[in-house]
Amino acid sequence: MLITLPYIRVIRRIHNNSQQIIETEEYLTLYEDKVVSANDHFKMEDILDMSYRPFNDRNGFLYFHTIRGLYSFHLKTDPNAFMTIYKKIRLTN
Repeated sequence: MLITLPYIRVIRRIHNNSQQIIETEEYLTLYEDKVVSANDHFKMEDILDMSYRPFNDRNGFLYFHTIRGLYSFHLKTDPNAFMTIYKKIRLTN
């Protein structure tokens, strides 16, 4: 494990005729050969690019552009360290 990055998983459900929004904190974990989330894993060679788009001062989305499609992760922290290490690994492989 090289670095971890917390992200927010949002679950919406209906309970007693009202919508509940449940946010749980999960982690992206970067290894030399893969990135692992709570529900998936991505081989390093399957990730074509990684980008970040903030939508206010504290929140944004980290996007994985992969051979399987686009995956987004809701962040409340700055992903620059995570993305820098990812890019260094990509350059050496």
